[in-house]
Amino acid sequence: MVSIFNTLRLPKGTIDQPVCLPLLKSLMIDSCMTEEDGDMLCELSATDLEPLVETLEHRLSKDDTFKLEFSGIGVDWSPKLQRKLQSLVAKGVRLELIEESEPVHWLQVR
Repeated sequence: MVSIFNTLRLPKGTIDQPVCLPLLKSLMIDSCMTEEDGDMLCELSATDLEPLVETLEHRLSKDDTFKLEFSGIGVDWSPKLQRKLQSLVAKGVRLELIEESEPVHWLQVR
């Protein structure tokens, strides 16, 4: 999973490079099993999610739309990542973040 997030992220120091999959408007992650035990669902930590959030910060600007949906997987949004995503929304990005078919409550800008 993390390798996918890293693939979408630009390498450091390459701000002017074209983005990978420039027309990508949504990403759905539907369950994840650990390699050690096929019965155990995995969880994405804040460290795992950091490349994804950095990618969104780089790719999205005012009036852009992006949807992230997670189902059957734990997601640990740290307060720092929540603030970064809230900042995108405050800048006019139409960001939709869904966990288990429900929008997250903390994404709304106060």
